[in-house]
Amino acid sequence: MLLSEIFSLDHIKIDLTSRTKTELFHEMVNFLADSDAISEPDRVMDALWQRESVMSTLVAPHIALPHASLWLFKRTVGAIGISKTGIDYGAPDGKPVHVAMLLIDDRYDSDKHLAILRKSARLVGSPNFLSKIMNCTQPQDVFDLIVQMEEMQRL
Repeated sequence: MLLSEIFSLDHIKIDLTSRTKTELFHEMVNFLADSDAISEPDRVMDALWQRESVMSTLVAPHIALPHASLWLFKRTVGAIGISKTGIDYGAPDGKPVHVAMLLIDDRYDSDKHLAILRKSARLVGSPNFLSKIMNCTQPQDVFDLIVQMEEMQRL
């Protein structure tokens, strides 16, 4: 499965207003619920916090990958949010998160979940990913960047 299939154009928000991790989780989950991508936002929130209590989902400077697996979810849903001002995510260095890639999928398919996390980690670890995504002004720009970077990584 391609990241461009998971983080579809209609699940990209370039103007996050959240200032804290709690606000971010609510904003992203509500964004998915409003687009009818998820039907049980409270269940998703609980799963995200349960996962976050195990270990922080910071994956790179200024980038977080909050994720959770739910029983009987039977699909994979993702959303990308960008904050120009930054979000207090509780990073050890105190630096804010500017990019959040939220991922929800089915707990029955842990291999798929791990594969998507690996692909996401490779994407955010790509040279200049952060500066490129922060320069995006429209969801289409973010989507095009993901497609371009996926194609480059397949070479």
